[in-house]
Amino acid sequence: MDQNQYEVAFCSYRSRLTDSCSSYNTCRPAEIETQEKVHADVKVVEVGRKAEYTAAMRIICLAGVFNVSAEKQPHALTKCTNMEVLTTKLDIVYHEVPPAADCDEGAVAKYPCILEWLTERYMSK
Repeated sequence: MDQNQYEVAFCSYRSRLTDSCSSYNTCRPAEIETQEKVHADVKVVEVGRKAEYTAAMRIICLAGVFNVSAEKQPHALTKCTNMEVLTTKLDIVYHEVPPAADCDEGAVAKYPCILEWLTERYMSK
């Protein structure tokens, strides 16, 4: 690879890196906002789903009251009324936003064709 090819390749790398960092720094806050909105919406649905599940379990229990003898029905009804329905299997895990990635452009701060780079590479020699 000759010097010109190196400089062209370096500039191409620099361009991709700075573009990527710029996109990341623009995109990340927007995606964090989207995640927060989705989490808020899902939390509402989660509570509703747990209420539906609890109601369904109680209805199934209450329907069972009809299938026991008359003498056992009061106890079965009380059992259904007081039953605790576990909804932990419907819990949703809401992941935290991971720490921001470090997008270090320091290695490409000096690049071909700017005075600082030319001075460092050619003129100071």
